[in-house]
Amino acid sequence: MLANQYFISERYQEASYQYGEVLKIHPENYLVKKKLVLCCIKTGEIDNALMLFTELIKSNINIIFKNEISIYPQICKDMIYDIENFNSNFTPKEKYLILGILYMYCDFKIAKGYFQKLKNLLPNDDNLLTTIKTINHFITKKKELEDGKETLFT
Repeated sequence: MLANQYFISERYQEASYQYGEVLKIHPENYLVKKKLVLCCIKTGEIDNALMLFTELIKSNINIIFKNEISIYPQICKDMIYDIENFNSNFTPKEKYLILGILYMYCDFKIAKGYFQKLKNLLPNDDNLLTTIKTINHFITKKKELEDGKETLFT
């Protein structure tokens, strides 16, 4: 798929366009939405990233943790490192949102903390509250499954 080649080569604008075209045909393709969230963050489309991310976790939160290509963890870690250490162009809202989303790809407990900080800034944002509620439900369910020695991830 051409979009994946753009994604891997860090041509996020082109990848974003191609993934958007795929979603027109296959709107429930969760793997494409997952990559598109990252593309939106890289291209500065933060509101679109949140919308897609919220749709994704409401419909299939487990997909966030599946790394079907080996570069996912490194892409997220690189993006997190840059944002936490170098990128001061973001408002606190944008920074917390981006870091919350990115950490969901690699460490949901840290992600929850960033979403909580964001909630303190935007206590009445319905999209954000839905996202936090979904994450909290997931963490509770995961803990219940771990206590029962089952696994949530397939």
